[in-house]
Amino acid sequence: MAMGRNETADWVNPGWQADRREPDTLLAAVVMMTTALWRRRAWIVASAVGTTLLGVAFLAFTDPLYTSKAQVLIEPRPKQVLQTEVVPTGLGSSSVGPDTLLVDSQVEIIRSDAVLGRVVEETNLAADPEFARPSGGGLTSILVGIGRSRAQASVEPGRLQQSPESAALETLRKRLDVKRTGNTYIIDVSVLSERPERAQQLADAIAEAYLADVQDSARESTRQTTEMLSARLDELREDVREAEGKVEAFREEHGLIGAQNLMVNEQQLRDLNDRLTEARTRSSETRVRYERLNRLAEQGVSGVDSITEAIGSDVIADLRRSYGEIVRALSSAETTYGDRHPRVTGLRSERRGIESTIEVELARLARNAEHEYEVARAHEQSLEQRLNQLESVTVGANRALVTMRELEREADAARTVYEAFLNRTKQASEQENLSSNNSRILARAELPYRASYPPAAIVLAAALIFGLMIGSLLAWIRDITARA
Repeated sequence: MAMGRNETADWVNPGWQADRREPDTLLAAVVMMTTALWRRRAWIVASAVGTTLLGVAFLAFTDPLYTSKAQVLIEPRPKQVLQTEVVPTGLGSSSVGPDTLLVDSQVEIIRSDAVLGRVVEETNLAADPEFARPSGGGLTSILVGIGRSRAQASVEPGRLQQSPESAALETLRKRLDVKRTGNTYIIDVSVLSERPERAQQLADAIAEAYLADVQDSARESTRQTTEMLSARLDELREDVREAEGKVEAFREEHGLIGAQNLMVNEQQLRDLNDRLTEARTRSSETRVRYERLNRLAEQGVSGVDSITEAIGSDVIADLRRSYGEIVRALSSAETTYGDRHPRVTGLRSERRGIESTIEVELARLARNAEHEYEVARAHEQSLEQRLNQLESVTVGANRALVTMRELEREADAARTVYEAFLNRTKQASEQENLSSNNSRILARAELPYRASYPPAAIVLAAALIFGLMIGSLLAWIRDITARA
């Protein structure tokens, strides 16, 4: 009896029916899959070889890129050149120490158009074919051009074109890697280029451009501050002149002229007080002299013994001595010759003459003393009158002086503000020429000797793994379809 097709197949490959049964356990499924992959291993090897060859072709036809890195240090400690600087150096302070967020801000400044544009201009990247290739070609330009009419294309032919400077700037930004090193104040500036020398040049140029931009920014800020202060300085100078003019005008209007921090009225009042004190002393002395001489004049010869040298009259002193001699001679003559003797009569006549002369001289001295007293008293009264007048004038001047002091305070305040602005303006002007930048290049870029892109080991490993995965998938699908 003839065997059927299935029976013949089962006789040739007894395990065929077992392979077609569903696996009962996970281990059986794994064994079944491993067996299937091993049976189709040619597919896996072919796929792995193919993807590896594609990786090799990618490495062969891709231009290598070299990486060069420079390091910039952001100094957290301030560098104080002047006491008051327009732009503070170093990092700002917070409750936890220096403001480290400022370092992250510097990373973005390095990537800004201000810094990279300076590098493009200084290194002439717009003329470098590596960086000046315009972007947006190929599929992108085709997609962008869909829906545009022929008229629009002719009217706006340059709208989609990119300038060499913009292309170089965009390419440089793509080739640039700026990052902070850990939790430090160091910033790494890495640049990719097809030429090692170009990568080194650009890394150093970006670091230097950043430092120059920071310095220029500080100088520009200082210059603007100086211009602002100078403009305000003219206004303050006019304010000082106006305030001082008001003080002088008020002083002249009210006669508040003075020297050595004293008004004229105050000086005159002080002088009059001193002179009045002297005049009162002089008046008291002359009054005492007059009263004494007046008493002596009233007493006449009877008071001649009480006349002292304090009177200050030489005539009285001589007459007093002559009178004493006559009295002694008369007393002796009366004792010797008696009362009627001519000698006694002559001495008595001389005594009367001296007494009369003394009385006349005392009367004259009393009149002179009275005159001196009257003059001194008149002088005293005149000074008192002038003092009273000056005191009334001073009272009014003191009221005006209150207003003048207020005007002077306003003038002093305006002068103080003006002097502060003047000093600040001079400091800001000098600071424009001083370098207060704390940042510096910590390490310059070195010439790279090995290409950093594309990474050959990674590319080949990824191609091999990808080929094995694709080959395994194809082998599994093939095995399933063959058993169906």
